[in-house]
Amino acid sequence: MNLVGKVMQYQMQNEVPPQYEQVRRVIDDNVRSAHLTPYQLVTRHPELGRDNARVLGDFSRAIILRHPLEFGLKTVPMLFASLTSYYPVSTLPPPPGGPQHGWTEQSVNVLLSFDRLLYSSNALFPYCALLWLGLLCWPRTRPQWSVQLMALLVLTVSFALLLTTLGGYFLSDLMRVHVVFDPLLLLIVWGTILGIPAPLLARSKPRRMKKQQEP
Repeated sequence: MNLVGKVMQYQMQNEVPPQYEQVRRVIDDNVRSAHLTPYQLVTRHPELGRDNARVLGDFSRAIILRHPLEFGLKTVPMLFASLTSYYPVSTLPPPPGGPQHGWTEQSVNVLLSFDRLLYSSNALFPYCALLWLGLLCWPRTRPQWSVQLMALLVLTVSFALLLTTLGGYFLSDLMRVHVVFDPLLLLIVWGTILGIPAPLLARSKPRRMKKQQEP
């Protein structure tokens, strides 16, 4: 289901071999007009759901394996978009005549605004990742355990981000999936903002000066 969802998201349904023409017409009609999810599509067309939707899986793999570069290039923008796609849970007003919670509602709104600010800072993750990977490649800072640890976190989050982006086909779903590694994203971004690299660079400078003073 995820594969056919990605094909529909990237609108690559017309790049399929001729033997899947019938499935292509159904998928193309859905992309152009119906806009159903893969699960809704199977409900409307039960023949596509036989054998655990095997025909949809074969259909999607035939497209992706024949056009891996196009699929990859269309995934890159989604990697960045998924970092900041924010879909808050809708809240309903209290029923007429029910208890009013003015101060609690204001407190929740403040927390939601703060949460949205934190989430928007995820856009800085690519720059922070480049910084820590650069420090890892720099011989003077590579031995530092903090550089190695942060680089490990960067690689872990990058893998999780790539995996969820390749598997998800709705931006509204990615925020829910990112809950698993959102704390690591915050640690990397705000740890970098608060100046973790500064002491590392400062520690490498005295070592260089000490070497220059040695006879």
